[in-house]
Amino acid sequence: PDINYSYSDFAVEKISDEKFGVRYALSALKNVGRNSIAQICLNRKKDGNFLSLVDFFSRINVENLNKRQLESLFKSGAFDSIEKNRSMLFSSVEQLIKLSSTITEERNNNQANLFGEEINNNMLSLIHNDQWTKMETLKEEYSSIGFYFSAHPLDNYVDILNKLNIDTYIDVLENRTNHTS
Repeated sequence: PDINYSYSDFAVEKISDEKFGVRYALSALKNVGRNSIAQICLNRKKDGNFLSLVDFFSRINVENLNKRQLESLFKSGAFDSIEKNRSMLFSSVEQLIKLSSTITEERNNNQANLFGEEINNNMLSLIHNDQWTKMETLKEEYSSIGFYFSAHPLDNYVDILNKLNIDTYIDVLENRTNHTS
């Protein structure tokens, strides 16, 4: 899932001349609705990819995105193309909502911000956390997507599982197919 490339629905995407992949649907994430994602996709189609957090929260009205929706987007990695520290995003969700509300309010009132300048990334007051560990990232992806997406918790134990002659799921399926033929 990626706010710059995903749509409401799953989409086939060309990876190379001979390969295609499936781009994960943003509306398929837990706690994220189709209407909110439609707004993101329409804005991206009209004004191009989101270049930064400020760009995203300046262009998207958070009245259509609540805290739970943003948290799910952050946990899934949907913002990785503009900010890789999911932990920081997740911890700073309330500050980001306030930023967006302020920008929307100023835009609706035709006011410049307090200092008469554009808001930029340096003005963000985010909670700077260390990035989640690999296991924390997988746990949060699972809670948002419903399965492990970028890796699997057992990947760390491949060598041990191989030494113990533990069959993989693929091995089991292949053995089953060979025995039923």
